[in-house]
Amino acid sequence: MKKQIFSFVLAVTCFVSLNALSVSSKGTKKVPVMVMGIGSDKSELEKLCQTIKTDLGFTGQFAVDVEFSQEVPTTKKIKGINKTHPLLVAVTSDGKKEKMEWRLYDTNSSTMKRGKSVKKRGNLMRDWGHSLSDGILNALTDAPGFFGSKIAFCRQTKKNTTDIYMMDYDGSSVKKLLSLDSLAIAPRWNNDISQPLILYSQYTPTNVRLMYTSLEGKTGIAADFDGLNMLPAFSADGTDVILCLSVEGSSQLYRYVHYAKKHKGKYIPLTNNKGNNISPTVMPNGDIIFCSDFESKKPQIYKMDSKGRNWNRLTEGGFCTSPSYCAANNKLAFIKNISGRGQIMVYDMETEKLVQLTSDASHKEECCWSPCGNYMLFGTDDGKKKRLAHISLLTKRRTYITDGTFNDGYPSWSHYPIIQ
Repeated sequence: MKKQIFSFVLAVTCFVSLNALSVSSKGTKKVPVMVMGIGSDKSELEKLCQTIKTDLGFTGQFAVDVEFSQEVPTTKKIKGINKTHPLLVAVTSDGKKEKMEWRLYDTNSSTMKRGKSVKKRGNLMRDWGHSLSDGILNALTDAPGFFGSKIAFCRQTKKNTTDIYMMDYDGSSVKKLLSLDSLAIAPRWNNDISQPLILYSQYTPTNVRLMYTSLEGKTGIAADFDGLNMLPAFSADGTDVILCLSVEGSSQLYRYVHYAKKHKGKYIPLTNNKGNNISPTVMPNGDIIFCSDFESKKPQIYKMDSKGRNWNRLTEGGFCTSPSYCAANNKLAFIKNISGRGQIMVYDMETEKLVQLTSDASHKEECCWSPCGNYMLFGTDDGKKKRLAHISLLTKRRTYITDGTFNDGYPSWSHYPIIQ
């Protein structure tokens, strides 16, 4: 039975993927934005403003220029900027103070539209800039910011070894967290902004155990039953935890409940069938979306309530795996095997409309949403390179964030800012 489960997991990882949309971003007009650093500490302001320029420019929606001034711009100067930039973002920061400030101006009327004071959290100036960018993007578009989020992934440089990495949303600032002398797959972020952890499944001679690591590389065992221990899913507040265990043969979904007063936890079964049930994701109302092959040998995507009842099959035909739900847009992404290739599908939970996003010849793996719901992250394998990329659903632009030098896979996007 263990061998059968492992075969199913390997099949799932083989058919999960996401590729670029064929629609180009030609004709998309970028909005000119002036970012003005205000203050005497230009060295700090340059780094902050450059980060903001990079972040806003990444979206493909804005053309950003940077200027510096020691004084707050007058009404006359703001109106003068209107000739080239309809929007001005004034950024104020002093190296001696714990807070920064940004203000968004309409240069036509020279009126301030939004503004906020932001605390300098953590030790990295790059993260300070991302926190400014998150607020500015929200002011410009009403979409939640994602620049402070991080991506975890697995990298294989040698056979039967795995490194766990973390990087910024755009593939920069890559940091190795762990080097393992064994195979490891499927990292997942917990939903605890005060104590962020990455959970991953590590192969041992007797099972696949669920481990965790802090951002400083401190590790521990999360679950170590016989068979599979993997793919934990967390509710938005982090209190509800669903994971896959194969303690009685096939892979089933369990809820982990922690009793603080007793200093122990309990695993409550949610599925009980002869199939393999994996890849859970938790919706805001507590419903659980997951993958199962209990009805046939070809896995499909299902939804059930928080108690494991009222099952509803969401997909038909093919080989459907790796569901990823996004609360920001109420859509579900998953991989479907079409003509021997894994392709990305997006299912609108409200309209029940299904759209195929990719159709190229490469395999795609482990698609997942950005916190804002405007980007999809994925692994891709074209037979020569295994690398990570994401697609903007706004501009239809595809961006590789690793170069394929190593075998990179199993990406997971945090849905909250990570401060180091």
